[in-house]
Amino acid sequence: MIIENRTARILVVSLLILLLIPLVVMLGMMLFGSGMMAQMSGLHMGAGAMALCVLWTVLIAAALVGLIVLLTHGDGSPRHREIPSANMRSPLAH
Repeated sequence: MIIENRTARILVVSLLILLLIPLVVMLGMMLFGSGMMAQMSGLHMGAGAMALCVLWTVLIAAALVGLIVLLTHGDGSPRHREIPSANMRSPLAH
């Protein structure tokens, strides 16, 4: 596991989710609010720049989702239930 402390892991995941929410909202506004953005006369952004912004937002959002999944999923091994002395062999002959 990347972060062993449960409290720190929950804090990092919640901060990442808080970073992800505005990105998803911004992506939705760029994709579905194109009619509204076309009416803005002061903003002179071409289609290429808009596509670059959408691509950047999608990549950053995907990286944040991947990091959240990596932090919450773990490696699947039950380390907290494992007894360290269970794998030790006895030096006595049986």
